[in-house]
Amino acid sequence: MEKGFKKKLALCLIIIMIATITDWGNLFSVEAKAATTPATVSIHDPAITKGNDGKYYLYGTHFGAAVSSDLVNWSNVSLTGITTANCTTQLSEPFKWLNSSTKDYANIWAPSVIYNSTMKKYCYYACMSVFGTTNSVIYFATSDSPTGPFVYNSSIIYSGFTSSTSGNLSYKNTNLNSLISAGTVSGFKSSWATSTSYTCSVGTNPNAIDPTVFYDKDGKLWMVYGSFSGGIFILELNKSTGKPIYPGVDDTANNVDRYFGKMLLNSKNTGDSKSNGNGEGPYITYDSTSGYYYLFNTYGGLSATDGYNIRMYRSKNPNGPYVDASGTSGLSTGNKGVKLFGNYKFACNSQAYLSGGHSSALVDSNGKMFQVYHTRFDDGVGNGHYVRVHQMVRNEDGWPCTAPYIYQGETVSSSGYSSADMVGTYEFINHGNTTLTASSMSTISTAVAPTLSVTLNSNGTVTGGVTGTWSYTSGKPYVKMVIGGVTYKGVFLKQYNEAPNPKEVMTFTLIGTNNCTIWGSKGTGAATANVTEGIYYIKNVNSGLYMDVANGTNANGTAIQQWAYNGYDAQKFKLVPDGKGYYYILTGASNYTRSIDINGGSANDGAEAVQWEYWGGDMQKYIITQNADGSVSFLTKASGANAALEVYANSTANGAKVDQWSYWSGPTQCWKLEKVKDQYEGIYYIQNVNSGYYLDIDSGSSTNGANIRQWYSGSEI
Repeated sequence: MEKGFKKKLALCLIIIMIATITDWGNLFSVEAKAATTPATVSIHDPAITKGNDGKYYLYGTHFGAAVSSDLVNWSNVSLTGITTANCTTQLSEPFKWLNSSTKDYANIWAPSVIYNSTMKKYCYYACMSVFGTTNSVIYFATSDSPTGPFVYNSSIIYSGFTSSTSGNLSYKNTNLNSLISAGTVSGFKSSWATSTSYTCSVGTNPNAIDPTVFYDKDGKLWMVYGSFSGGIFILELNKSTGKPIYPGVDDTANNVDRYFGKMLLNSKNTGDSKSNGNGEGPYITYDSTSGYYYLFNTYGGLSATDGYNIRMYRSKNPNGPYVDASGTSGLSTGNKGVKLFGNYKFACNSQAYLSGGHSSALVDSNGKMFQVYHTRFDDGVGNGHYVRVHQMVRNEDGWPCTAPYIYQGETVSSSGYSSADMVGTYEFINHGNTTLTASSMSTISTAVAPTLSVTLNSNGTVTGGVTGTWSYTSGKPYVKMVIGGVTYKGVFLKQYNEAPNPKEVMTFTLIGTNNCTIWGSKGTGAATANVTEGIYYIKNVNSGLYMDVANGTNANGTAIQQWAYNGYDAQKFKLVPDGKGYYYILTGASNYTRSIDINGGSANDGAEAVQWEYWGGDMQKYIITQNADGSVSFLTKASGANAALEVYANSTANGAKVDQWSYWSGPTQCWKLEKVKDQYEGIYYIQNVNSGYYLDIDSGSSTNGANIRQWYSGSEI
């Protein structure tokens, strides 16, 4: 009977849920509920398109492809026609251009597929290149179906050529030769190349890679392409042929090249080594809701340690000019572009997200906007390139802000949210506007944006890891924050997080006038541990060594370090709750009269943990959080619970100091508690001195309320 009731209840809930989702055409509506953990795929450089069959297709490097009916669950699909097995013969013409002894599918990168309604064909644009060079060519193939069979059409843009009339890399071996002969392009341009080399220094000629094709609002067809080498360029395409409409003549004042088209982003960089110039993997999409064209581009390097990150610009015209949120032109030098996100980790993520890049975007028929990209992870090696789809929600200025968690069917509430929904404590990430890199995977934590704890208070203040003010638009989901003198604008939205059992949480995403994105996910991010007051040895998970007061001294200012287990009082610590969620950590070396203290009460990373006379200040208070492996972490109140006690530099050596560092839940911030057995702990007979009888449970009863008495013989207890 109970099972039958549960089935009926579940059916009713499903019916109710379906009934509420009645207007998918409304950008702001009710919250859609996720039912399962999304199924994802591994595709490098994913480009999204919506087929005429209503399904969503992804296309990636080396002929990767996938399909979905809901943008949540993806499955791999095989393309036909041109494949990994036959590409060298099917694409023999562009393969001739490659100046490499090895020529196979590994040379084919970053496709973009669009349905050309004039040609009535799916057109597959991709690049072929020799890695580490500008010896590249963009070609396209066509098909009647989104999965093929694709048939080669032509090669349309070449790079890496020389001005020589002979040799493998001569421009005579490209389509430039016939274009010049036909008068379509007005002669060979001396600034393209010399007789021995191609000119691809910053701000000059592009590398012919990473094409993306899109329609503008008037139905014109365009292709944007390029990379670090030279910059990002755009060409209009002939809708009837799918081929470029080459400008033919230069227009220097408007940055137009007779063959390559118009430059949109300049690769010049004035001293900011972390901005990495103009990036690669450009993608443009038009959004009729805001009336803007958005240009996405990826900075940094594609390895897990190289900090790939997606930047955004916008324009009212498909061919520019494009500017970022600070108003800076894409043609300017230095660090530019709205950084949508970088390396990050929320508490629900089992690993940090690394090097998310090569974005594509989609504005669906219901007005929802999506960002699609590949990511890697902090798993020790960087892992493969896994696809992620995030909804993008427009702020009140029309800038699309990337939602913190992967898309699981959520829809932003058109009428906003209640104060109770918005007010509270959040995990907080500021993605900054530089490219974060690490020297190796063993040091990758230094390149992950810190996850802080902030509280949005009902009085409009922001406190905790950052301070400032916040406000919202009544009856709308819009939110504005002012932090550090910078104004950020964005949106509240409820999402399912990425825990093993996803939980619906309030989130926010905002873009600042400084080109930085900030994210929030409501919740403290870590479960509070239930630790009984007592004396413990505290063992570091990373090193296997124990927390220790240096030299066992009881002096103020003595460093807290790690050391091999010896059982001395220097390794004993008494955890005492203050009744308000915090603990004091009293040291055995001082006979528990002194406490572990953050030196000077500093909130900064690297502040040392020292022994100091117990007085109950904030620098002596800790939140103890429970980790999934049974260990705990000690969040310091001195840092606003944004940093945790850790062993400096992940050291495994005796004597390594303990300090505080931005909380990221790595093993060096995780500790095992081992209860110290008291010398009186054990099983005893308790004899009354006056009578000589023993403490006894009446009749040996085990029930509540049984009487305690004295009895004559220990054997009867």
